Amino acid sequence: MAWRSNTGAMRIRGIGQRERFVRFGPVGQPDILGIGPPPDGRAILVECKRGTNPLTKHQQRFLDLACSHGAFAVCVHSVDELEVAWKRVFGSEKQEA
Repeated sequence: MAWRSNTGAMRIRGIGQRERFVRFGPVGQPDILGIGPPPDGRAILVECKRGTNPLTKHQQRFLDLACSHGAFAVCVHSVDELEVAWKRVFGSEKQEA
């Protein structure tokens, strides 16, 4: 099970209120979060990049910390790259829904 996880910041103004700055999600949090397949149900963290865009230092720290706690945490540039990383960790057998 996985989902898109938006992070960022924006200025908002409520009705009759002054403008304020709001952050959502931790700095460096990956684009996709999830819970892995049984039996271990480990955390899944996937940072998606286009072209040659590098990870920021915050993104790298987040992935490194997640890996140190046993998560499947990767940065990928394509679905094919994600599939290779997934098979390396979880094997090639498909999970039943």
